[in-house]
Amino acid sequence: MTMDERLDLTALEPDEAQRELLVAAIMQRAGRELERRAAEDVSPIAILSDWMRPALAAAAVVAALAVSVLTQQELTAHVEPGSGLTDALAVPAPVNEWLISDRSPTVADLLIAMDGEAH
Repeated sequence: MTMDERLDLTALEPDEAQRELLVAAIMQRAGRELERRAAEDVSPIAILSDWMRPALAAAAVVAALAVSVLTQQELTAHVEPGSGLTDALAVPAPVNEWLISDRSPTVADLLIAMDGEAH
């Protein structure tokens, strides 16, 4: 058999009578669950609204943790760019110089940086 040939699976396909028997058996087994679901008449919106309280509680916990971490930090503390930070972030040397000197790159700086990457 080559890759271009398709498998003939027609022998596995049930005939019409077998298919109807299979559907009837499945419907009989699922009957109680289908009746229970129909009796509840629950909409998807109602199901999603049941999730609102746990989602809001989780959001409140995350917000409380974030606020506690932020308040423990000194607000005046400022991390200066340097070799350790820029090495960890794999910042290119020209960008590191711009960060250290606290200035925006000029057009000439960008052209030099792009020309350096091209080589």
